[in-house]
Amino acid sequence: MGSKAGVGMRGFSLIELTIVVALIVILSMIATPYLFTALAKGRRAEAYVMLRSLHMAEKGYWAEHGAYTADLGAQGLNWKPEGTPYYSYGFGDGVRGTVGASKGSRSELRRGYADATGFKAIATADIKGTGKQDVLSIDDKGVIVIEQDGLA
Repeated sequence: MGSKAGVGMRGFSLIELTIVVALIVILSMIATPYLFTALAKGRRAEAYVMLRSLHMAEKGYWAEHGAYTADLGAQGLNWKPEGTPYYSYGFGDGVRGTVGASKGSRSELRRGYADATGFKAIATADIKGTGKQDVLSIDDKGVIVIEQDGLA
């Protein structure tokens, strides 16, 4: 009537478990670079959205004042990114820009400008954590350009 526990049951050997663990480690080593690239591309999506928002703010400012401005503060666009941005955004000297979580290079913001006839806003961040800046820009026509590819 009664059966003894463990009789006729077979488990996994230590070698079989070791092989499975080794396979999992190898697969995770292969997948990790792709994961970091996917995360970086997701961070870049923030820059596209915020640059479009900045473009709309500049167009609104131009409609009211007849010129573009490099001032993101209350005396200018009164624009700031929503939430905690990863990228830094700004124009020209970088003094009137915003600093994101990645501490994007203020020197890269010098690529931007704003004057009576047009503007170029800059977004910059070290999205992969390698020290190489990812720099995107948008101009008064709404064209977004990857000026320096931090994903490459």
